[in-house]
Amino acid sequence: KEQLEQNGRLTREWINKARPYTVSLFRPKRDDEVWSFLDPAPLGFRQQSEDWFIYLEPEHYKPDVGLTPPQGMDAWLV
Repeated sequence: KEQLEQNGRLTREWINKARPYTVSLFRPKRDDEVWSFLDPAPLGFRQQSEDWFIYLEPEHYKPDVGLTPPQGMDAWLV
């Protein structure tokens, strides 16, 4: 996240470095609680990514079961 903030935008280099740490999930519904844990990656001046996010609560990730946001969301792909 620090590198992303320093660059000020999402870059191909950043994506390549981040891939080993990424978790895929279905796009949540607009009112889903998980949005409060997602910070969109910046694309440049006042623009944000709609596909890349920083998950703000690392303790929600469990190596043995994957991403486990509160409220027992069952539809996530990990």
